[in-house]
Amino acid sequence: MRHSLSDYYKEDTVYFHCFPSGEDSGFFNGVEAWIDALAAGRMLVCAGDKIKIVLFGAAINSELLDFLRNELNVPIAKKENILFLPVSIASDIEGAQRNKLIKDGLKELVDSGKLVMSQPYFDKDFNDIYCISPELIMRLNDKSYLFEYVPPEFLPKRYHQFDNGEIFEKDNTKLPIPCVIKVAASSGGDGVRVCRTAADIDEAKNAFRKMNGIIIVEEFVSSLSNLCVHFGVPFDASRPMEIIGASEQLTSGSGGFLGGVVNFAKKQPKMEEIKDLMLKRILPRIREEGWYGVGGVDLLVGTNGGIYVMDFNFRLNATTPYLFQTKNGDIKRPVISFTGTFYGDENAFKKSIVPFAKMGSPSQILDVISIIRFKDSYRFNCGMFFGDEESKAKNARTLLDVGIHAEVLGTCTSAY
Repeated sequence: MRHSLSDYYKEDTVYFHCFPSGEDSGFFNGVEAWIDALAAGRMLVCAGDKIKIVLFGAAINSELLDFLRNELNVPIAKKENILFLPVSIASDIEGAQRNKLIKDGLKELVDSGKLVMSQPYFDKDFNDIYCISPELIMRLNDKSYLFEYVPPEFLPKRYHQFDNGEIFEKDNTKLPIPCVIKVAASSGGDGVRVCRTAADIDEAKNAFRKMNGIIIVEEFVSSLSNLCVHFGVPFDASRPMEIIGASEQLTSGSGGFLGGVVNFAKKQPKMEEIKDLMLKRILPRIREEGWYGVGGVDLLVGTNGGIYVMDFNFRLNATTPYLFQTKNGDIKRPVISFTGTFYGDENAFKKSIVPFAKMGSPSQILDVISIIRFKDSYRFNCGMFFGDEESKAKNARTLLDVGIHAEVLGTCTSAY
């Protein structure tokens, strides 16, 4: 039996892994539209047979799906379980126009009460399309509500909280250094700044000054490990809640998400305590609220041995597909996930990528799960296999040499 999202959602659920542009849903999404279109494709390898998924038709067409399915041998969702938004929603359309086109497209594609969206639109006339209350998802994903379901001893100290970015920018309170400044309703490090100097704080004030939502200033935690622990709460209340697995998070100096490491063979610190915290103290409260599905919690294991819950994401997370692939035996080695870019035409791309990405081939070191054509480049969510530090550096250098651009790859080669 294959593990997938179908284990946790009602049959015939339609899952759309998408984040409304800007603050349309009260949740800050500042990434470019092509990133959102690419991320929607992560569902291809982990949806299972009982739910449907929504893709951006302008970004992922049948030719790219056939490339994944037939040339790379990637086991992706059945054709009948893939729904496409209109090709008019191109990746160069952003903001309010993009949001309106997406909402219009979803109304045509999805029956009432069937949709799960990673971050739902909050329009009242759109509410009946969802099978989980958007108000509930909004509140659970908002960092300012963490205290409602996380025991206080597992939360970092909160120094200040501001009602919006304008108030935060004008406030003259002296903030402790280092500290972490966050937009409460944001994800993926998109609304997070790790501030180590007064100049960093000024930069955060400038970056967040137009935010309508709450801004949080909290303790900087010196950590031994930075984890995302992935969990599943089945729709069927008679089935137990689960810890799907854990991934190590790779972040930039300012706190932005770069990728993750999935390595089931590595024993992570404090995992038994973390599992007890999740399965006995936190997730039962969440289930009582009426939420179900897959999600991930970002947490740190501090140098003092403490466990610190930083953020909950009640949705598919960037490394969730690789956990399912590992559990299903599709990949059998540790993998580092990242977003890659290749500049060139179709022939150059296939010549460079296929020898290293064909699933099951002896030379495979790359696991491609989602791909789009964007302007003069191919963009793809993928993972690089590795064993020890030497093989990690060697494989990263190989991928760089064939023309794949990714910050994570440079980090891997410079570390060895």
